[in-house]
Amino acid sequence: MTGSTVHGLVSARAQVSPHLVAVEHGAEQLDFAGLERASDAVAGRLRALGVEPGVFVALCVERSAAMVVLLLGILKAGGSYVALDPTYPEARLNLILDDTTPGLVVVSESLRQAVPATEIPLVSPAELTVHSGSFEDPDADPERLAFITYTSGTTGRPKGVMHVHASSVYLIGAITPYLNMGPGTRFLQFYPLTWEIQVLDIFAVLASGGTVVIPPADVDTSGPALVEFMHDARITTAMLPPALLAELIEEPALPCLHTLTYIGEVCLPHVAERWGAGRRFVNVYGPTEVTVAATASDERRPGEAPPIGKPLPGREIHVLDEHMRPVAPGEPGELYVGGTGIARGYRGLPELTEKAFPPDPFSDRQGARLYRTGDRVRVLPDGNLDFLGRVDDQLNVRGQRVERGEIEAVLAAHPGVRSCAVVVTGEGPDARLVAFVCGDPGVESGLPERLATNLPPVMVPSAVVRLERLPLNQHGKVDFKALARHEVAHSGTGGVENDTQAALARIWEQVVGVGNIGAADGFRALGGTSLQAVRALTRIRDEFGVALTARELLGEHSLAGVAGLIAASDRAGLTALSRVDAPATHPASLHQRRLWMLAKMKQSASVAYNETSALRLRGRLDVPALRLAVQDLADRHDAFRSSFHLADGQLYVEVAEHAEVELSVVREADPAELGAVPVDLALAPLLRAVLVVVGPDEHVLVLVTHHIVADGLSIDVIDADLAHCYAARRAGRAPEPLPLNRLRPRDHAAWQHATVDHPALTAGLARWKELLDGAPTEVPFTRLGSFNHRGERLDYATGPVRRRAIERLARDAGATPFAVCLVALAVLVARHTGQRDVLIGSPYSGRPCPEADDVIGFFTNTAVMRVRFGEDPIPLKLLADVDDHAQEALEHQHVDFGEIVRAMGARPGASGQPLVQVVLAHQGPLRPKAGLIGLECTPELVDNGTAKADLTIEINEVGDEFVIVLPYSENVFTRPVAQRLLAEYAEVLDELTTFPDRPVRLASQRKED
Repeated sequence: MTGSTVHGLVSARAQVSPHLVAVEHGAEQLDFAGLERASDAVAGRLRALGVEPGVFVALCVERSAAMVVLLLGILKAGGSYVALDPTYPEARLNLILDDTTPGLVVVSESLRQAVPATEIPLVSPAELTVHSGSFEDPDADPERLAFITYTSGTTGRPKGVMHVHASSVYLIGAITPYLNMGPGTRFLQFYPLTWEIQVLDIFAVLASGGTVVIPPADVDTSGPALVEFMHDARITTAMLPPALLAELIEEPALPCLHTLTYIGEVCLPHVAERWGAGRRFVNVYGPTEVTVAATASDERRPGEAPPIGKPLPGREIHVLDEHMRPVAPGEPGELYVGGTGIARGYRGLPELTEKAFPPDPFSDRQGARLYRTGDRVRVLPDGNLDFLGRVDDQLNVRGQRVERGEIEAVLAAHPGVRSCAVVVTGEGPDARLVAFVCGDPGVESGLPERLATNLPPVMVPSAVVRLERLPLNQHGKVDFKALARHEVAHSGTGGVENDTQAALARIWEQVVGVGNIGAADGFRALGGTSLQAVRALTRIRDEFGVALTARELLGEHSLAGVAGLIAASDRAGLTALSRVDAPATHPASLHQRRLWMLAKMKQSASVAYNETSALRLRGRLDVPALRLAVQDLADRHDAFRSSFHLADGQLYVEVAEHAEVELSVVREADPAELGAVPVDLALAPLLRAVLVVVGPDEHVLVLVTHHIVADGLSIDVIDADLAHCYAARRAGRAPEPLPLNRLRPRDHAAWQHATVDHPALTAGLARWKELLDGAPTEVPFTRLGSFNHRGERLDYATGPVRRRAIERLARDAGATPFAVCLVALAVLVARHTGQRDVLIGSPYSGRPCPEADDVIGFFTNTAVMRVRFGEDPIPLKLLADVDDHAQEALEHQHVDFGEIVRAMGARPGASGQPLVQVVLAHQGPLRPKAGLIGLECTPELVDNGTAKADLTIEINEVGDEFVIVLPYSENVFTRPVAQRLLAEYAEVLDELTTFPDRPVRLASQRKED
């Protein structure tokens, strides 16, 4: 019977995948085996406290891994749960407690004050984990009530929708394959438990073997911090309200997010276009009474949002008229949902249940029912449903369905109100509730507090407007359309005290649409909504460089209070990289100073940092055009006209106005030998170009520069600009000039010096010290001599099968191929040194803004990755830890590597290389922009006989395979040993991808020569 209940599905998954991460909340992770043990303990304790089938447990806890444990424990014990939102007013919570009469309330210590005082026993989550041992559900009844959620009611009382296990199990079985959920899925847990969405973002995720990712409490999920969290947490799948998406900007980009769904409201076309580009964008439709979803669609035409779609498997859809007769194809009608997965009905409301869940006249199944949605739709020619609006008085406020009657009942109960009406004004993120009342003068001033005391926040109108009389339509009924058009005049109290307040008031006025805002006005009091707060926060960040939260903006703070938070905030990010008025001769960057010192000390080190690229050209080459294009590179990019000079102990870069680059044409030359010639850093140009003639229509173009002016990512910029210049010169014209306001290396150098003491970098350095505390700073390789940068490189092509296996493991672990390759390298080092704590250096882009991506320069910084092996390390867990570390390293990539070395007190030691002697460089596609018009171009790897570290693994994407390059130091390894290391590295990758849930073997079965 494991598949007949929600907890049974999760238990079945735990048997199959015990070591996969089931729940993640900040740094806390709980695998399926741990989730099973913990929920069994809760179930046993609950049974001892009297929880059994038919008994409710009320739940008022913070979102956490423990929350998921509690939900499963309650279900295993046979009970049903109801969530209490601590933000609800006491009157609302009392209604829910009276309706469900729970046997006990599970409440966090920090939320006890939010739960109304009753005779119901209160239990803390910690008290439920004392029981131990497995637990067997004695009555796995699919028709047993799992949980209840409350929706707005027309009578003024909320309606309790009863969700049985069968309806949830159906939804899990239908939605999981539709959204391609499975091991590797990392689903954002966004919605509160007062919504039924938990069936999707908790239970379906767990049943499929995915990971429920819960944002920590300090993440403001209503603002830009949510996007940052989704990026850092590598979210692959999420469901978010369209009104929130309308306010959010995808910064940083979310490459892991391949499926984004939304529910509950119409998505504006431009929002769908912005968030749907490059990923699957799914409209899920379903009222609470059908348990999350009845239909879905990802069919999106450019410039449009998806329709509400077609029925999920097992659902039956009918579009009927007022007499429950099918309408003609394409005609509008009311949507009824039948088939599997309908809720049981409304608790304690049999008449309302009978009205909303009529018998199904189209079914032969005994007891079959329909649910009457109240939504007007029509069937499109392609079979999709088109949503047209409501047929009743229900309102939709930013995805939340609200009964007009429930709000009006609270208003009408006030003795000074004669009549009232509630409407929604605005659309999408600007939608808000407005209440209109007729009554005694001044009655409107006391109503907001009354509404807030009796209704949940989403149902509290943003404004209460007093009218002499409500407008009526031609039928003598309230004209709600006229009310929705009524201009609601908001006005602040006026008066600001300083420039910060004045600038902040302008932002609020633009966002909320209210004039004359003053120091004493509050954002919410002015009618500001949570989604308007997101818009305001973005403006505040742009204007002041300060990251506030929606809670701070929507809380008790007045404009003066928020201005004070801005003034006192130390949460500013790094100053933006921008073009500065810097002279041609300017101080070198921190990176350049470090590399220049290394190159000065050892010529072999300087050669090791030569950037040599070779491009084989087949076809009729226009040599004069190529000669001009090479000169264009130097003319267009400061990097190649640079030279380095020491003066008064300070390293300066001098950028010449012009530097001649000669394209040498030779008959015979080895690109490796050309790349082994030292580059004189004191003499511009820092670019050499050689064209090797192989045959009449075959050449090899070799370009040699130095890492001090052109890092690895700069090669792509060189390739792209050379192609542009060659095409122009071949056509007999000069290339289009670069933008006048483009960034240059000198701008980056000035930015580095200006931000060297920035609090963000200081905090980043402190975090690096924490991450690396206690780590060994030397890898104990057996050495043949002192390190002198002499080396060799080997390469190995994985083939497409092994590449796909690596990428599949990365997806299953919710990580990246980089993390897989990093763990494999750490395993290799551990096997050959006995270390169980391994540091590996990895180059990070270091480019502070997208505009820097087109600059040839030295931005790359070294991040230090730490891999620690515990007892019986499992690859999937290792990958999660390593990927987390990699993401955090990305946050602190602008902390100079030299500063990290000094902070750690690391010395060169026997290796001559401080802190890291092993490097992993995941290079991505091999020179994707290399190409000259009219020619077949093939990039070639060049070995100039040097090594930057004892051992390096470079991963290049070539076609449908990975090419693994192993540069090694001749002072550490002989060629036969290096060959075996490369072969063993491939074997480790195979072991990880074949047995991701088995402990990694760390003991070496080989001996080095």
